[in-house]
Amino acid sequence: MSLATIADARALGSLPASEKLDDTVIQPHLDSAARELKSWIGVYESTSDSEKKESCIEAECCICMAYLQPILQKLYEQGAVDSDQPASDTWRKTADSWTERARSRVRSYEEDNTSRNKVGWHAI
Repeated sequence: MSLATIADARALGSLPASEKLDDTVIQPHLDSAARELKSWIGVYESTSDSEKKESCIEAECCICMAYLQPILQKLYEQGAVDSDQPASDTWRKTADSWTERARSRVRSYEEDNTSRNKVGWHAI
């Protein structure tokens, strides 16, 4: 379950209204984004650190946007959404850009997670 809401994702990504892009299309990608983020930084949903929580919400939304890029591109190509969306061959670059934004938002927590899970060798 994600910390971010569909409204958070819509706001961050300037997504089309629900008549053009239904909430049922966004939610599975938001849930997948939460699982992806958990694989990067470990469990974060119960954090009481408000700054970390905000960073994780933004990261979830960014990952969701990366996952939604092929769907959004189809909407633009079909003319379902009016926009100055770039040519269809650039959606992968846009997705990569969203993913990098997510990583940069939680990079410090990612480092905490990797050092915490290291197994050391000890002499017997």
